[in-house]
Amino acid sequence: MVCGDIPFEQDEQICMAEVKFRTRLTHECQDLIRRCLRVRPGDRIQLEEIFQHPWMNIPLAEASAAEAAAAAASSAHAQQQQQQQLLQQQQQQQQQQLLNHQLSADALSSASKVHGSMQSGLNSLGSSGFSSSSSSTSSSPSATASGPPLLFSNIS
Repeated sequence: MVCGDIPFEQDEQICMAEVKFRTRLTHECQDLIRRCLRVRPGDRIQLEEIFQHPWMNIPLAEASAAEAAAAAASSAHAQQQQQQQLLQQQQQQQQQQLLNHQLSADALSSASKVHGSMQSGLNSLGSSGFSSSSSSTSSSPSATASGPPLLFSNIS
């Protein structure tokens, strides 16, 4: 009730009374909670002792100020962790974008090389004077001067 949450993350911690405070509490407050949560009921603090515990006898203004200072420190720490996580996420996104950009550039370079090789092959094929082995007439598509010679003509 002091923190708004239980001081356990796993069931085993409850069974072993392994208290883990996620927010900063005064030493007195932590001591009282630990003494209340002992595993064996006989080891737990008695009700009369709770009323005599130092944390219960701190004037409310002092307790509030101490708890507020501890909460503020905890909040600042949590904000710092959130900022670090956000920064890490941004860095990971930037690295992924850079990797994607590099992959795109590599793919474009490879495609350009393949295109260049194909163009070179077509150019050498066109300059070698290769023509179809079938008869070449002026009506044949391979004999047109508007484009490169066809490799095959009159395919049935």
